Amino acid sequence: MSQSIYQYARSIASNKLAFIDLDGTLTSHPWDTNEKDLLDKDLTNQAIDMLQSKEYVCILGTSRTAEMCMSETQYVLSKKNYGFSRPQPHMGLDDNNKHFYVKPESYVPQKILDLPIIISASGARIDLLQKDGGYVQDQSFYPPDFPGPAAWRGKVMSFLSTLSIPFSYSPIDSEINYQNGITDIFPAEYRIQLSFPTQSELLRLSDEIKKIDDLYLTDDSNPDKNIFMAYLMPKNGKIDAVNHVMSNLQKENAEILIIGDSLPDLEVGLKMTVTPGGKITCFIVGGSRLRYAPKTNVNRKIIMGDSAFPQAIGPKSIVEFIKRSKYN
Repeated sequence: MSQSIYQYARSIASNKLAFIDLDGTLTSHPWDTNEKDLLDKDLTNQAIDMLQSKEYVCILGTSRTAEMCMSETQYVLSKKNYGFSRPQPHMGLDDNNKHFYVKPESYVPQKILDLPIIISASGARIDLLQKDGGYVQDQSFYPPDFPGPAAWRGKVMSFLSTLSIPFSYSPIDSEINYQNGITDIFPAEYRIQLSFPTQSELLRLSDEIKKIDDLYLTDDSNPDKNIFMAYLMPKNGKIDAVNHVMSNLQKENAEILIIGDSLPDLEVGLKMTVTPGGKITCFIVGGSRLRYAPKTNVNRKIIMGDSAFPQAIGPKSIVEFIKRSKYN
């Protein structure tokens, strides 16, 4: 099954692949930032256009859920052709701060929609566009006997209840919040988002998670804003998802470009498997919460947008990055 659903992606994919984060990288929700470059749809579209003009196949790797990355047309085809079951995203926001449905293409930059592969929910899910339209979920990402989402979530929450570590569940993990317009998405199937009072509590939980098989913690904190947040998943975040996609695309001598703004994106650049003859470049966009590039080996390069292109934020720094021929 996995091989057949990747057939269309393999047919359009060159050996140049760009795995791109969304929030804080290409764009952002207006309630999350007032940074003009992240709210400029034209800049975001230009960044994708320029990557594609350099023959990169653009693949999303995002904390957003899959349906937030589809146009209404592809969402309907996904439900009709492939049984896509997730409810519509509620990205509109009324005067009472209640979320409601609007067509994604009327809300987000159009170029981030309907890309060939969507790695969503922070790496917990993979969906692939098909030649006849619509997305199909890659069920092979999990073993055939893997527990269903409700059973998995219940087991993890039961484990968390045994720990004396203060944390809070995210509002987006509540179906009632989605139904009442408090949040914009239905909860992700295999992801639990937690917030912590300080970094020390997050690190304590991280130590506990390391003792558990098939449970991983992805740190997505922003210490500059005193935000300490993590995701719990049965997969090692975007790293496992990118490796799974690469194994199915079967591309040797691949030029891999990882573009993001946070620690999970950097970890992909540092830890993903290098395919035979492949090279990896990780570009951390301007305005990132990250400050320093770690040392890497000959097959990997880390470029920090703040250093390379001062004053260029998010998609603007991507545009500048692509313009510089020495980085292509």
